[in-house]
Amino acid sequence: MSNLIAFIVVSKYVHIKQKSICVKIEKCLLQFKSNYAFKHNSKIWSKFIKLNKKFSHFQDELSDYNYFWTTYISIVFVFYVMIISFTIYISIFSGIALYVKIIYAAALAAHIILLGAIIYYAGGVVKRNENIAKKLSFITTHFVRYSNPFLDTFNLIKLHNICMNIKAISLSGFNLLNGYLITYDTYRLLIVNITIYFILVL
Repeated sequence: MSNLIAFIVVSKYVHIKQKSICVKIEKCLLQFKSNYAFKHNSKIWSKFIKLNKKFSHFQDELSDYNYFWTTYISIVFVFYVMIISFTIYISIFSGIALYVKIIYAAALAAHIILLGAIIYYAGGVVKRNENIAKKLSFITTHFVRYSNPFLDTFNLIKLHNICMNIKAISLSGFNLLNGYLITYDTYRLLIVNITIYFILVL
C-alpha cells in the first residue's frame, strides 16, 4: 500500500510539472497568435527553444521515474487482475456463506479502486503529454509555414530535431515490462484480461 501511495504522489508531482509547462506554452502560443509581426520576431523563437528544452528535460525525468516503477506496476497489474478475477469467481460460483461473500466483495471493490487509481494517474501523464506535444507541434508548424528569416540552416536543423522529438514524446508515460503504455484505454484492457481469465477457468 505504501508503494502505491508513493506512486500516486510521484504521478501527481508529474501532473503538476506538466501543468506548469503547459501554462508557459499557452502563454507563448497566445503571444504567437496575437500579433502577426511577432511571428517574425526572434524573441518568440528563443522562448520556444527554452520551452522545448524544459520539456525535453522533463521527459528525461519522466523516463527515470518510469524505469524505477515499471517492475512494480507490472507486478501489481498481474497480481491484482488475478485477485479480482478469482474473487469474482469465488463470489459467483462457490457455495460459501453470505458473510464471506460480502468480505470478498469488499476486497474486490478495494482492489478495483486501487488498480483504477494507478490507471487514472498513469493515464493522465500520457494525456497531458499529448496535449503539450500538440501545442508544441502547432508552433513548429507555423514557424515553418511563415519561413521566418532568422531560421537559418542551423535553426532549421534544430527545428527538425524538435519535430522528431515531439513525435517521440507525445506518447510517453509509465510502461509495463512488456512495453505496454498505460493510458486511459487500459481500463478496456483490464476488462478484456479478466474476461479471458474467466474463459480459461470455465
